[in-house]
Amino acid sequence: MARIGRILPSFLLMVLLAGCEPVDLRNFIEQLSEPDVAVYVCEATGNDANLGDIGAPLKTIQAGIVKAASFIAEGLTDSTRVNVAEGTYQVTDGKENSADYTEGDYINMVEGVSLYGGYAPDFSVRDPSQYISLIVDMSEQGEDSAAVRAYDGLTDATVIDGFTIQGAESTDLTSSTTLDIEGASPRVSNNIIRGGYAAVGGFSLNLDIYDNSAPTIENNTIIGGDALGNTYGIIVAGSSHPVISGNTISGGSSFQTNGILCWESQADIMENTISGGEGTQTHGINLLSGSMVTIKNNIIDGGTATERSTGIYNHSDNNVNIVGNTISGGTSQAGAVGIRNENTGWFSIRNNLVFGGTAGGTSDADGIFCHDASGGIYNNTIAGGVSDYSTAIVMRVNSSPSIENNILFSVSAGSGGCCIGESYGGDYPNNKYADTIRNNALWDPDDAVNIILYKDYVDDYYDTATDVNNHPHGHTDGNVDTDPLFVDIDGPDGDITTMADNDWHLSASSPAGIRTGGLDGIAEGWAFTDDRDGNTRTGNGSTGWSIGAYEQD
Repeated sequence: MARIGRILPSFLLMVLLAGCEPVDLRNFIEQLSEPDVAVYVCEATGNDANLGDIGAPLKTIQAGIVKAASFIAEGLTDSTRVNVAEGTYQVTDGKENSADYTEGDYINMVEGVSLYGGYAPDFSVRDPSQYISLIVDMSEQGEDSAAVRAYDGLTDATVIDGFTIQGAESTDLTSSTTLDIEGASPRVSNNIIRGGYAAVGGFSLNLDIYDNSAPTIENNTIIGGDALGNTYGIIVAGSSHPVISGNTISGGSSFQTNGILCWESQADIMENTISGGEGTQTHGINLLSGSMVTIKNNIIDGGTATERSTGIYNHSDNNVNIVGNTISGGTSQAGAVGIRNENTGWFSIRNNLVFGGTAGGTSDADGIFCHDASGGIYNNTIAGGVSDYSTAIVMRVNSSPSIENNILFSVSAGSGGCCIGESYGGDYPNNKYADTIRNNALWDPDDAVNIILYKDYVDDYYDTATDVNNHPHGHTDGNVDTDPLFVDIDGPDGDITTMADNDWHLSASSPAGIRTGGLDGIAEGWAFTDDRDGNTRTGNGSTGWSIGAYEQD
């Protein structure tokens, strides 16, 4: 916090005057009565030889950072801000740089110095949507190019807010990063962050969070770039733990695109709109290698792929909570999956709306797919997507989740629809049954399509809830096969694939076996008591919760 309103004794003034330019210091002292100490930057009218006040702004952002940081170094304040007017602020990184700024290098953030863009040229008003402060990396070659870097232990006292930031675009770049956060935890808010283009190594990283960083990323528009290899809207790695909330995120365009990739790290991902982008393989969120992640209240789409699109791809020994999201597998010429759990440690999936997406030809469009993965699947509404082969929940190769209190259905375009399908997976005869299949609504929306309610791994088929509940291995009970009577299954546009306008709340006329036919999660010891809307689920030991994502007593 700035030390404002302090009366400086005469001996301190003498000391300060001895080490500083008198005009510079006088200007700074005059600002101490203001709520914030600020340095001003304007590309159009500024000059880096200026004082940096509102009447004589600097020209470059980095000169503003250096000026502001000098006030902190002199002990005059704990924090300052750099107010940046509209304009194009070019950098040319294209190589590893020292922390010392030289003209044309990246923007190097400093602890306690916050950057605020979007001011009018005279600083009379701030509106980042009208007055665009653009930071653009003009690099044409080199390695590890970045427009803005935040390093060396920065905390949330350091903010970057209200900018449009563009990564470098060149066929001679090994990789292009727009905002690089390493060993730091700044606050990144209200920016438009656009990925660049890289061809040599084929990586466009856009927002790169690495090396024990824990930034807050909120209310940004984050657009992945283009590359011959992989692109990332956000990549989280190196034991980092960011909070990512309220953003709109896209994976870009490449061979493999990722809205968010989390690798050997933790993340809290909440209330974002996330798309996998366009490519051969597209993922809304990609989790791997021992990550611990909470994914809550997001809208997630797997993107548009030629090979495979996935809303959430959870693989390689992760622990994941997936709560209250709307998830679609996207659109793929081959397979599409809402949530794919593969070779993973543990998962909890509850109170979500999941749709398998749209897949071409005879490919699968599955709501949830489990391959050597187990966990809890409770109180979701899950639909297999549009394809010839569409399943709400698929299990194969030692997958034994608990499947309880879900509404499960399929909108298969052919005759391969299924609510729950267990598969031995070709050369994998060691498959296990689901741990439990209890109190689910297994529904065929169109009897003429003849959806299979449950296919176990020895290819026995069960077409009624009675048959499912009488399964010889005794792990099924309480399931029903009635129409849940949603408020509006495919929305005003009549298209179930457009998830935003579908209303899968239970209508008032929904059958009692669905409204009150679920297990009581409190009695079961589940670690939640609310529905997708945040309403408290009611249960008293004799009357159970509603089945599906929404409570309707």
